[in-house]
Amino acid sequence: MKKKALALAIASALTVPMAAHAVKVKVSGQVNKALLYGDDGVFSQTQIVDNDNSSTRFRFTGSEDLGNGITAGIHFEVQEQSNPSNDVTMKQTGDIGDNGDGTVPFFERVAAVYFKGSFGTVYLGQAWSASDGTTEKDLSGTSLADYGSRQAVGGDFGYRTAAGAAPVGDIEANYNNFDGLSRADAIRYDSPKLGPGIVLKTSAGTGFWDVAATIGTSFGGGKFAAGLHYAELDRNAAGAGAGLDQWGGSASFLFSQGTSVTFHYAEQDLPGAGVTDPDTYGIKLGHKFGNNAVSVSYSESSDVAVAGRDAEVISLAWVHKLKKPKVELYALYRNWELNGVGTAGLDEIDIVMVGSRIKF
Repeated sequence: MKKKALALAIASALTVPMAAHAVKVKVSGQVNKALLYGDDGVFSQTQIVDNDNSSTRFRFTGSEDLGNGITAGIHFEVQEQSNPSNDVTMKQTGDIGDNGDGTVPFFERVAAVYFKGSFGTVYLGQAWSASDGTTEKDLSGTSLADYGSRQAVGGDFGYRTAAGAAPVGDIEANYNNFDGLSRADAIRYDSPKLGPGIVLKTSAGTGFWDVAATIGTSFGGGKFAAGLHYAELDRNAAGAGAGLDQWGGSASFLFSQGTSVTFHYAEQDLPGAGVTDPDTYGIKLGHKFGNNAVSVSYSESSDVAVAGRDAEVISLAWVHKLKKPKVELYALYRNWELNGVGTAGLDEIDIVMVGSRIKF
């Protein structure tokens, strides 16, 4: 009995200090599923997908006050998708995972530590690059359905001729919104807020570096958000081949009565003489009323796959938030058209998606 009491006392002495100093962790996440209908002019199909605009995921976040105005924290986030909306193909049989190998794997989105204080915030690990999201600022409230990376819905649907051939590839081969450098293992620094919500950022990792500026503020009774980035990266992750430069930005204004206007532009400057640089631009008009948000958008990418070829996309979107704030319904109609070099006889692609995202 004495031995058990002694063991219990020792265990308590060891665990209590550890618990007292452990970082408090919060678990959160979401499930986002939809019905996706596609028609490429020859074939049509309806599939159950995971909406890649905002994928199914879960995360652990936590922070601890270190004193002297400094906070240490963690962010660990994992994605799990079955039939990602950007990877499904026409006439597909069976489900695919997000790496397309027939499984449904867990995919690391974020695994980083950070330190925050009056000096700003420093991140280390797999996290968002400084430029990520800078061309996707959008106050319309419909990003869940019509996100800036429009290739995320039906991206693997191919353009076909009336005979059924797909000679020029798929949607994402011909369209790119060039939004920064996404997520990567890197070290990143964010400045504290300067003036009216301005934050300066920079990050660097293997084969890349970037700088960015973002702003989120209110004026004239409305809200304004914008981002701008410049990035340099190797074309090959191993460092072989010439590098390229990329820059772009976006701006969105939400008027007090609920109407919004959003614009984005980005381009890549490819190495070599006489090379045509690809670019993309778009505009979006939206309106919020009650628990609803609707929008119409137009975007065009030029010279992404082949010089002289343009991909155009028109989108209509609707998002409804139920009384429970973590439950949303959405619908999307999208029309894709490819014009220019090598596109004679190609049909347009129509896409309809309806679904729901529930957060926890």
